[in-house]
This record gives sequence, C-alpha cells and structure tokens, in this order.
Amino acid sequence: MEDNAVTSERPKTMKAEDRTRARFVAWALIIVAVTSLVIAAVLTSALLGKRAVAKDRLLRAVELIETADGAMLEADDVVQAPVTPELADRARSAAKGLDSAEDDLLEASELLESAMGDLGGQDSDVATELGGAIETRVSLLDKAREILAVDLAASSALGPSSEGWELVLKAEKSIDQAVERYNKHTKTSVQASRKLATGAKTDLERASALFSEAATAFPEAKISRYVRYCELKLKLVGTALKINSLWLSNKVTEANKLVATYNTQDKETAAEAKKLPESPSALIADTYEALTSERADQYFAIRARVREADERVRRASE
Repeated sequence: MEDNAVTSERPKTMKAEDRTRARFVAWALIIVAVTSLVIAAVLTSALLGKRAVAKDRLLRAVELIETADGAMLEADDVVQAPVTPELADRARSAAKGLDSAEDDLLEASELLESAMGDLGGQDSDVATELGGAIETRVSLLDKAREILAVDLAASSALGPSSEGWELVLKAEKSIDQAVERYNKHTKTSVQASRKLATGAKTDLERASALFSEAATAFPEAKISRYVRYCELKLKLVGTALKINSLWLSNKVTEANKLVATYNTQDKETAAEAKKLPESPSALIADTYEALTSERADQYFAIRARVREADERVRRASE
C-alpha cells in the first residue's frame, strides 16, 4: 500500500496524479489598473480648502486599497495552490497578511466617509464606488480566512500523517517477517523474530505519536482512528515479544498457548484495518473537500463581485 498525497477536486489538489481540480483564472484586480485614472480625475480639479483635504483623503484611500490588494492576491494564490506540507507556512503568512489588509480597508473606508461630504461631481461618484469596492473586498477577505484556516490545518496534518503511515507499513512488513522467522522454531530464527518485532514496536510508537500530532492539527479529519490502529498493532507486537521470550526461555508450551491469543489479536487488528480509509492522506483529502467545497464556491462568487465593483470604479473615473 502506498500512501499517496492528498488530492481534492477543489479548490486545490494535494497531488496531481491522484485528483485533478479545476483551475481558476488568476485574479487581476481592476482597482490597480484604474488607480492612475482615479488620481488623474482628482487632480483635474483645484485643490482648495475642504475639498483639497477631501481629495487628499480620497487619494490616500486608493493607496490603502492597493496595499490591501497585494495581501489579498497573496491569499488568493494560496487558496488555489496544491495542498502540501510546505503550504502551511504560506497559509500562515497569507492569513497574517489579511489582518493587515483588513486594517487598510477599514482605514480607507473611514477616509472615504470623512471625505464624502466635501467631494463633488466625479470625485463623489468615484468615492461612492470605491466604498462598494471596499465592502466586497472585506467579504472576500472573510471567506479567504475560512479557507486558509482549513489550508493550514490540512497541510500541517499531511506531513506527520504521511510519515506515520509509512512507518506503519514498515512495521507491518516487519511483523510479517517476524512471524515467518518464529515459525521456523530455531533459536536463531526466534531471535531474529524478536529483533524484527522490537523494530516494529519502535516504528509503531513513533507512528502513533505522528498521528496524534496530525489529529491535533486537523481534528475534523478524525485521524485519531489511526492512533487506535497503532495501539492494536502495538498490543499484537507486545504479545509476539512475549512469545519470543517464552520460547527462548525453553517455555515452549506456554509460548504455544500464547500463540492463540496472538492469532485472536491479529484478527481484531485486521478487522480494524478494513474500517480505515485507504490512507491518512485520503482521509485528509476527503475532509478537506467537505470543508472547503461550499466555501470555495462562495469565495469565487464574491471575487467576481469584487471585479464588478472595480469595473464600476473604472467607469466612474473616466
């Protein structure tokens, strides 16, 4: 069994070979393009008295929106990026950038509100449309935060869960080899069996810790079921080590009696394995999809409204 990286159909994929998600057209905010038009329109009027102050505030509001757009574009890139363990740092940085962007947008809104009463004509129209552009940006920012939170959780859980699963697969191979060695019933083979079982125990303990870490990072994915699986495997290995010790101590009859217990535990563990998803990565992918599918639709719908609002700003600036 190979533990393939997470995939999800939208808004991103964890590995292209597992699932392919529809790609979205890169976001190009019109507000950046129309800034020069806004500035030109404002400067065509005489900058005198209250109107001059109002115009300065209008220009400052435009600059703040531009600054906020930079952070929102960074977040947009993360929203559309494939989910990998490395995405966690980008998601964390983008979320922090959105905090600054929100501050800039709120300040821009306050500037426009304070300037509105002293603006006239085209300047007033531009300010009104900019106010609408800010409102849609705040809505987009809020939705981006929701998606970034899932990005951070999923990408943080992906690394340790994948590593843990590789250790489980390694341990299972060691356990199978340990059984094979034990069944040869020689001192050398049983010693080899004990060594393999001991290695499996170490791998399973590490895997359990990694799954616990992943479960903490992304509790919605219920990765704790893999912790339970490791516990069952560790119990099985513990019994195997007891059998080895008994046999090597020439207590063959007692060892044989314990073999029945081992076989029962092995069946219980196998039954639990059948209940597990294909891999922890697949579980993370399914959970990610469930948590982001609707949010992604909402996000891109709001993003379309942002572009519409920016187009109104452009027309008001002409």
